[in-house]
Amino acid sequence: MRRWTLVTALTVLLTATACTANDGEGDVLPDEQATTDGPIVPVDLSADLEDPEGSVLGTAELSDDVLTDFAELEVKVSGLTAGFHGIRLFEADSCADLASAPSVVLPPMLVLEDGVGKITTLVGQVSLDELVEGDGVTVVLDQAVPGVAEVGTGSQLACGSFEP
Repeated sequence: MRRWTLVTALTVLLTATACTANDGEGDVLPDEQATTDGPIVPVDLSADLEDPEGSVLGTAELSDDVLTDFAELEVKVSGLTAGFHGIRLFEADSCADLASAPSVVLPPMLVLEDGVGKITTLVGQVSLDELVEGDGVTVVLDQAVPGVAEVGTGSQLACGSFEP
């Protein structure tokens, strides 16, 4: 019974929000906001995740999430040790001298026994444009640790810098 009530309420809400008033003057957007450039295409930035020897262990991609307009990070790796790998983003344009750069810790990525891992996560309440302005952005992947509680205790495994 509660399920049908919820479905009915959602249907009414969606119907009410879908009905918008148009004054019949043509464009919904004012002329200064109207565009004829075609559809908006999201801009993505990508970086190879390299270990200290220069081997590529995976890729990282930054984009704007289409639902929230916040920056989203996707990391894909292969050939790694199974376990939880910490992920950090730094306000820096390269992998050198990250010790003093401001950073944010993101959710850890679980790499399975086959050595493959993938995670997609929002970076925070910041757009891609806001994220990459300034000193640039660098992503660091840490060595595997056995459990989530130990994330952040592993040493740096791979690093990649995003170039706008």
